[in-house]
Order: sequence, then structure tokens, then C-alpha cells
Amino acid sequence: PQGCPGCSESGFDPESPAVLYCMKYSGPVGNFWKIGISVNAEGRRNTLQSSIRSTKIYYDYVVKIEELHSFEKGKDARKLESTLLEMDELRYFPGEKFDGYQELFSVNPLHAR
Repeated sequence: PQGCPGCSESGFDPESPAVLYCMKYSGPVGNFWKIGISVNAEGRRNTLQSSIRSTKIYYDYVVKIEELHSFEKGKDARKLESTLLEMDELRYFPGEKFDGYQELFSVNPLHAR
């Protein structure tokens, strides 16, 4: 199904519980952080780790969950995520594309607000 957040295979239901995560990417070129929303943070971490392994620059990076914030309603997690993504001065733009590359930061944005 598509279009319905409650039954879509991707995305989430804004009225259901969700977790805002912050993942730390550690490697020889330097550290950076990714934020996002999931109902399964460890599953998401595995997907992100697999994706970055296929890059030329960041293939040896390790992705770890640094912080989790649970929300009763996904729409509240989405609101915080949107606020953080507007903090352009903290954003990190990698040298190549991989899953989640558009939601990266040079520091953990949850501690920079």
C-alpha cells in the first residue's frame, strides 16, 4: 500500500509511537551524526551500516546508536526532526551518497540546541 501512513510499508503513522534516533558514524575521515525517525532503531542502524559499507570513502565506518527519544505520537518526533534539519550551520555534507546522507550533522544536533 502507498499513501496511507498507517499501512504504508515505508514511513510511519503520525498518530502511533515512534523513536527519534541519533546515530554516530565513526571512521578515519572524522565523525558525523544522523538523525531520523523509526519504530525499529536497531533495524534502521543495520540498514545504514550496510549502506555505508558500499561507499568508497566511508566503507570502514561504524554506525552506532548514540541516542534515542521515544514519542507517544510520531508527529511529535517528526516536528523535532524538522526543527533539527533546519539547523544549517550544523549540517554535514558527505563526499558521496548513501542511505540517509541528507540528514547528517557535524555534531550531535540534540546537544547543540
